[in-house]
This record gives sequence, structure tokens and C-alpha cells, in this order.
Amino acid sequence: MAQQCGHEGCKCEAREDGYCSDYCQKHGSHEGHVAHDCGCGHEGCH
Repeated sequence: MAQQCGHEGCKCEAREDGYCSDYCQKHGSHEGHVAHDCGCGHEGCH
């Protein structure tokens, strides 16, 4: 079963590192990161 991206606010399917994109990996892994609209740029993610 596909895992959802680890970045809060992102609805995309995660790759092996737990995030769907470099954008989400960079932003989602920051300590103290707060949820917001994702912005990964993938169609269908809002």
C-alpha cells in the first residue's frame, strides 16, 4: 500500500524516503514546521 507524503498538507504518494518530492523533503523535515498548503506543484495536490 502506498504511503502518503510526510509533509503536512501534502496528499501525494511518497517515494522511498517518505516524501513525494525534494520540496516536501526540504520543508517537511524542518523542526518546528507548521502545516500549510503544500505547494509541491504536483497536479491534484492542494
